[in-house]
Amino acid sequence: MGIRVKKKKPAFYSSRRKRDKARLSFFFLLFFIGLFGVFLIVETFSETRNLVENDENFSKESNIVIYDYKTEENVRIEPKKVLQPFQMVKIEKNFPFQVVKSTNSLPNKSSARIQPLRKKFENPSVQSDWQSVSGSSDKFYVYSAYYVKKPGHKVRVIGAARTKTGQHVQCRYYDQVGNHYSTVDGTIRTIRENWNLRYSAIFVICEIPPENIVPKYVSVMPTSSPLASASNILRIQQHLDDDLRTESTIDFSTCVKPTFDYDNVLEFLEWIEFHKLMGVKHFTFYNHTIGKKVGCLLRQVYQDQVTVLPWTLPFVSQKEIRTEGLFAALNDCVYRHRGISKYLILVDLDEMIVPRRGYNYSQLIEQLDTLSNKKKIGAYSLQNAFFYLQWPDVRLTYNLSYYPLAEAVSQQLLMLRKTRRRSRLHPHKQRSKYICDPEKVVEAGNHFIWEMMPGYNTLSTPSHLATLHHYRVCEFGGNQCVKTPSVMDKSILPFGESLTVSVAQNLENFSEKCHSSVSTILDKMYTTP
Repeated sequence: MGIRVKKKKPAFYSSRRKRDKARLSFFFLLFFIGLFGVFLIVETFSETRNLVENDENFSKESNIVIYDYKTEENVRIEPKKVLQPFQMVKIEKNFPFQVVKSTNSLPNKSSARIQPLRKKFENPSVQSDWQSVSGSSDKFYVYSAYYVKKPGHKVRVIGAARTKTGQHVQCRYYDQVGNHYSTVDGTIRTIRENWNLRYSAIFVICEIPPENIVPKYVSVMPTSSPLASASNILRIQQHLDDDLRTESTIDFSTCVKPTFDYDNVLEFLEWIEFHKLMGVKHFTFYNHTIGKKVGCLLRQVYQDQVTVLPWTLPFVSQKEIRTEGLFAALNDCVYRHRGISKYLILVDLDEMIVPRRGYNYSQLIEQLDTLSNKKKIGAYSLQNAFFYLQWPDVRLTYNLSYYPLAEAVSQQLLMLRKTRRRSRLHPHKQRSKYICDPEKVVEAGNHFIWEMMPGYNTLSTPSHLATLHHYRVCEFGGNQCVKTPSVMDKSILPFGESLTVSVAQNLENFSEKCHSSVSTILDKMYTTP
């Protein structure tokens, strides 16, 4: 059997392959150079066009949406083809919002000049809804911006984006008349409590510009599009100066996470009047879908005591982001109240912090401050106690014959009917809630504070001084929870009569101003599932 010898290819064949490869490489190089040239021409044409024509930022889905507190409606700017410097544009409902074209010579620095009806904390008239960050690689939205002196003299933007994001951003600053004057790098910091869903609440932390001037407005931009038009612009809210806080701050304020399909008038009256008895002066709500009746109640009865903020969340709750984006709302609430409220309470509409020794939150804080070095306390944690709605009513009774409506109301108030609670309290950090000093909080969570300012800590409130009353159905469905060990808890007893009278008075007020029958509301008894 002969051995087959492989014939050697001629030398000219090898050199021909090398020449073909060289030609192919040169062709690919020309192709990519041409493609890059096309992109550059398109980008340049687009930027030049934006200098002459109306900024696309203020049209279609990129329109800035503002919120009219008086009508509880979002107001969208109706753009014109050309905007002259400081020209007023037509806006629905004649809302005073001005869009201006910057006179700055830098390319494409259009921006907005915002003029709220009222700048006072007690009843702000304007708050923009969620705004997109165009040009980002995934969903990216921003909601609010705050100048933070501590820690580190920065602007902190509240937003939501991909949980594990590699997005790089810049912060574009504007002065008081809307002219762009500085752009700095921003850092995205994911808020810890995100349940590993695709999107999370975030902070965008922006350095103060080199000029060391606190800007009035900021836009968040992808670093990859430094010359693009801004699709968002946020008014930077600032602290009050230290010397003004003593005479202008509120002792206690309360925030409620985004409210979804809520329209129970009597239950809401009970909740808000109880907190007023405790010393709360102001309430902030994030309006996802507040019902018509409760909306009227807020407008007509509590208009000077509440702030209702728009919350049109651009993410699918529970599938894309955790529970209506509540961690963005909680942290917005904390930074919103810095320099405005001495203490802040973050609870839901089915939760109330009830003191056991004392008659209001001021007395409770005084008692708690004796348990530790009060100069180092930044928050007070309260243990959760479940008052399951499936347990039978055990009513507390009061002599209210002098006020027949209050007597009827007392038969329906949740806190006076549901006085049986689960024996075992949850440990701190599990379903607990807290009272905090917003100046001392860096990152807020739902049941505890994730990060405090250096040197501060959270005090765990002993249950004999106060607990969190949580009125709800069995947390895992069904009725098995009623079999758990329980005790009677009458800690609400000292507040019952005052609470009932206050609810009755404001129920009458609501009936008159919102044209709703008192008997209809009272006939709608609480029902158990």
